[in-house]
Amino acid sequence: MLTQRCDEQSSSTMGKDIFEIHKDTDQTGQTEHDIIFPLSVWSQLVILLSRTYLQTLRNHSVLIIQFFHHLASGILVGSIFFGLGSDGSQTLSIFKYIISVNVFFMYTYVMVPVLVFPLELQLMKREYFNKWYSLKAYYFCFTLASLPLMICYSLMFLIIVYVLSNQPLDLERFTWFSIIGVSLGLTSQGLGYLIGSVFSITSGSVVGSSVLAPLLALACYGMGYRASVEPFMKVIISFSYLRFGVVGLSVALFGKREPLECGELYCHYRNPEMLLRDMGMQDKDYKVQFYIILGYLLLFRILAYCTLKYRLTSELSNKIVYFAAKVVRQKE
Repeated sequence: MLTQRCDEQSSSTMGKDIFEIHKDTDQTGQTEHDIIFPLSVWSQLVILLSRTYLQTLRNHSVLIIQFFHHLASGILVGSIFFGLGSDGSQTLSIFKYIISVNVFFMYTYVMVPVLVFPLELQLMKREYFNKWYSLKAYYFCFTLASLPLMICYSLMFLIIVYVLSNQPLDLERFTWFSIIGVSLGLTSQGLGYLIGSVFSITSGSVVGSSVLAPLLALACYGMGYRASVEPFMKVIISFSYLRFGVVGLSVALFGKREPLECGELYCHYRNPEMLLRDMGMQDKDYKVQFYIILGYLLLFRILAYCTLKYRLTSELSNKIVYFAAKVVRQKE
């Protein structure tokens, strides 16, 4: 009887304490987020960014590998298409050069998150469930932390391939060539985060390659001399963000350009406008292509965030059910 009365008193006291806490919370205007996380999202973001940059600076091997990867790839691609930018007899080779730039950004920035992000999630889950930071702060952190190095390395690659391939020294062309190239890298990275947040390293490496192959095929589908694309294929092609990258880079290099030099008797595509016409890009605008790529960038990032939130919520629910069942068994 005494034990039962003590349990009733403790239950009533606990209920009163919960009511008082709820009452105080309502009076002070605090939210549930403020109770769980003492710091605001922006304070958490600043701390996480500081920690991430410190870890990046200490990990010299990753910085060196990324640097030489972009440097070697830029020299390799630039050497393959060396000096072809103003040659009217090699206009189709310049188009292959554009596809090579797309392939570089696609594989480089998709596969790295696919292979690395699942490992980071294991640490993030422990810290998240220990209430170190919120998911919003973490997601903003790894989104912003990779931007400076990625932009610098991407620009280094683009400058090397642009100069070695002897493309026109036009500031506007190079600017949009670089903007579209960097946006392709960011979009590919978002796709990599999406795949890495869903699958493990082993499964993600398989799924990533399986996804990239049709995207690359759709990027080049229907491009050729007097090629026509069926209406239903136009809808399917629009699902490949690489298609808009190819079109955007092509229009940035060939659009409104003077006839190229021709060292042979006849150069069919000496006038770049003819190539754009035969490739179905005559009326395209590189700014519109950039906006579409930007839309895919936002889509992949939002889907990756929703996937992470769902995984953490489902795991938290499973833990709650597990502990509740454990408490029930102990009482029995």
